[in-house]
Amino acid sequence: VDTPPTTTSYSVTGKVNGCEASTSVQVVVNPLPTATVTSNGSICSGEDAVFEFTGTPGAEVVYRLNNTTDYTIALSPSGSFTVSISNPSSNQTVSLVEVSNTNCDVSLNITETVSVQTIPAEPTVTNLGPYCQGDPSFSIASLVDNGINLKWYLASSGGSALSTAPTQVTSSPGTFSYYVSQTINGCESPRAEIEVVVIATPVISISGNNSICPGDTTILTASGGVSYDWGIPGETNDTISVSPTTTTTYSVVGTDANDCSSSAQITVTVNAEPTASVNAGSSPICSGE
Repeated sequence: VDTPPTTTSYSVTGKVNGCEASTSVQVVVNPLPTATVTSNGSICSGEDAVFEFTGTPGAEVVYRLNNTTDYTIALSPSGSFTVSISNPSSNQTVSLVEVSNTNCDVSLNITETVSVQTIPAEPTVTNLGPYCQGDPSFSIASLVDNGINLKWYLASSGGSALSTAPTQVTSSPGTFSYYVSQTINGCESPRAEIEVVVIATPVISISGNNSICPGDTTILTASGGVSYDWGIPGETNDTISVSPTTTTTYSVVGTDANDCSSSAQITVTVNAEPTASVNAGSSPICSGE
C-alpha cells in the first residue's frame, strides 16, 4: 500500500520453482481540481449580480445559491464560467460546495456575496427667483438644500457630469435648466431639475417738456415700471411737477412687477429770457417826418 505524491512507476519480480519474471505499472496521480468565485461586489438596485467562476478547465463545480438551491456547472476549456442574476431585489450569495474532474472530488467552502444597494432619492433643491438681469452671478450649488457627492448635468438624462457646479450669469434674460444628482454607496440618484429664470431689465423712460422759460413749470412722467423713486423726498408717483430755475437733470428709478429696476434721466433746459430795447434816435424830426 502506498500514497504516491506524484505519478509513480512500480515494478515487481515473482519467483516460482526457481524461475523469475517481472512486470511494472505506472500509477498516475491526477492534480486535485480547483475552483474559486469572484463577483462584481456591490451593485445598485436595477443592476445584475455577476459571479465569475474560475478553476481547473473542464471541471464540474457545485455551488449553492443563497444557501437554498444547489446548481452544477462545467468550467470551460479555459477554466471559467459566468453566472448572471438579473435585477436582484436583495443580496445574493454563492457558496462553492464541490469541484470534481474525471478522477477526483474536492469539497469546498468558499463564499462570495453581491450586496444590492438602494438607489438614493434625488437631492432636494430650491428654485429661487426670478432673478433680475444684471444681478450678481452665483453658483447653482447654492440652490441645493441637501445631497452627498453631487454631480451636475445640463440635461435630464445622458451626457457626462460637469467637473464643478455651474455658475449662473445674469447678463442675458431667459430660463436656464440645470440638473443635479447625489451618489450614496456608489449608487447615483435620479436627477433633480433646477430652473433659473432671469427677467429682462425694465425699460424706464421719462417724457415731458424738457425746455421751459424761467418761472415755468413742467410735468415729467415716468413709464415702464410699476413703482418709481425720483430721488426727491416724497416723490414716488409716476409724475412729478418741477420748476427749475436753471437747467437741471432729473433721474428716476423704476421697478417692475418682478422687483427688477433700472433708471432713466431727462434734462430740463431753462432758456434765458429774451430781451428787447428801443432807441428814439438822437434828433427831433419835423412835422410830417
